[in-house]
Formats: sequence, structure tokens, C-alpha cells
Amino acid sequence: MDRHALLYPAVIEHAAAFLKKSPWEVSRDGDLLVAAHARAHEAYGHSPIVCGIDVYHAEAEAWGAKVMPSTGGVAPALGDPPLSDPCAILGLPALDAERDGRLPLLLDAAARLSDVFPSAEVQVPLAGPVSIAMGLLGFETVLMEFAEEGEGMCRAIDFLARHQAALCRQMLTLGFRPAIYESGAAPPLVPPAIFRSLVAPALRVMLAPGVEAGAPFTCIIGGNIACVAADLFEAGPGMVICPAETDQHAFMEVAARYPDVTVRINMPSSRLGSGDRSVLFEEINRLLPLALRHPRGLLGTGVVPYDCDPDLIRSACFYTDQTATKLDPLPNS
Repeated sequence: MDRHALLYPAVIEHAAAFLKKSPWEVSRDGDLLVAAHARAHEAYGHSPIVCGIDVYHAEAEAWGAKVMPSTGGVAPALGDPPLSDPCAILGLPALDAERDGRLPLLLDAAARLSDVFPSAEVQVPLAGPVSIAMGLLGFETVLMEFAEEGEGMCRAIDFLARHQAALCRQMLTLGFRPAIYESGAAPPLVPPAIFRSLVAPALRVMLAPGVEAGAPFTCIIGGNIACVAADLFEAGPGMVICPAETDQHAFMEVAARYPDVTVRINMPSSRLGSGDRSVLFEEINRLLPLALRHPRGLLGTGVVPYDCDPDLIRSACFYTDQTATKLDPLPNS
């Protein structure tokens, strides 16, 4: 593994701040989306570049959900769900990434960013099946269906997983490796037993195109996922996060069995939001040795706050690389 860049800033709505625009404005305009992520990449040099703002919404919106306008640095959110019955999901038409909703805007922006930064990978965000179901049905409906182990919900998740796998194959054909966002499925929101029996098999279906192509996808699931870490790794991702909200040591013990999967250990976003370098560097000192025990381990910031000072991120990246040299030789590197 190339350990040149050990700290990866997760830049999503923060990109909009470089243009002094709201995340809402940037999310609806392809030119702004390209300019925002270009400015962020020029500042941080991070790769992959995730070409999106509200990364969970594109599919649900294309199927009728309404994304509500937001102001300031707040990321857009979905309004009232358009569906009330999980079985209604089974009748939804297939989406075409080149035709429907904002998916063509995302693809066009990703292509333009790839042209400008040929050495960086540009990924297009897609939502996981549980997160899409929450956008279409509402948070409470999905959780109630999971609690009751409803057959309709099981069929809906399977439908969405197969649909998203088809979108993933389309994006691979177009030259892009999607990044999968599925934090709606994270324990404790979804019980571990449901994750194992329903969510993990659905993720395996959605991630299969990347495995088949020899280019496994990034799969982002936050929350307390140490208890289902093995199920996540077995689904076939190429990169996962070890969230700040979970037992990170327990998660990394499982990760050690999967040396070919990149693992990004996240610090809490509040460490960046505080603006205090000493607090941030203390967190880096705590997590970096844990990350370096894995042959493909690195640090992550969590989602960078909209108004975070870019100089703070740059100083954290420099401090991380300097600290890592003092820890060499790196175990398993």
C-alpha cells in the first residue's frame, strides 16, 4: 500500500464552502458541483473524490421523494416520504443513470472532474438499499417493518439491492467505480440479527459487480458496526470505514483478517469542528498506531463540517504523515 497520504478528509458538503455557496445550491448545479470539488481537491489532494453533496438522495428523489431546500452550511434533507407500503417499492421502474433524476448530473460532473484530475479516482455516490428504503418510506416505517420482520420489507430490500447492482454495472461500463453509502443500515438502528440475515446479503448483491470486475467498491456504513464487522467484510467491499461511534479496537481485530480491504479509521467530526489543533493532533496520536497495524489502514476525518478551516485539515494531514515516520517500521506494511 502507498502510505504517502495517511489522512483522508471525507469532503462532501464541505466542498460547497470553497465557493461560498450552500450545499443545496451546489447539489443542484453541475457547474458548481465540479467547481466545488475541484477547489477542494486542489486544497487537499485527496483521492478518491466523491462527486456528490447529498449522497443518499439521488435515487429516492428520482423515484418521487422531495429534497428540501436548505440554507447556510446545512446539507439538504428529504421531505415527507412518497410511499407508505414496502410492497409499493416492488412496482418502481428501473432507473437509468444517464437519464433519470440527478444521476446524469452526477455522471457528467464526475467525467469533467476526471478530465481535470486524471491521477485521482472520481467516484459517484450511490445509496444502499436500506438507506433508499428509508428515503422512500420514512425512517419509522422501515424500523417498524424490521422489528416485525415483515415479508414486504424483505422483498423490498432485495428488489432495491438488485436494482442498485444494475446501476453499479452501468457505472462501471461508463468508466466509474461507485461509492456505496448505507449508514441507514447501521446498528443500533438495524438490529445485528437483521443486518446479518437481510442487509449483509443485500450488500453482497450490490457489491458483486465490483468484485466481479476486480475493482471492489467503497462501502460506507457509520454507527456501531463492530458487532457486524465480519458480515460487512464478507459482503465484498474494497474499502470500509471504522466509525468513531463503534468499538474501534474490536472492529480492527476483525479487519486484521481482511488485509486486502482498505480500512479508514474515522475520528469524530467534532475534532475538526472544534478548530483546536491540539485536540485534533491528540486524536491522531491515539488512532494512527491502530490504523498502521493494518496493511491498508489509514485515518479518516468523518464528514468534514461545512465551515471547517482548510488550514486545519492541511495541518492535520502534514502532522499525520510526520507522525507516521516516527512509527516506522510499520507493522505488516
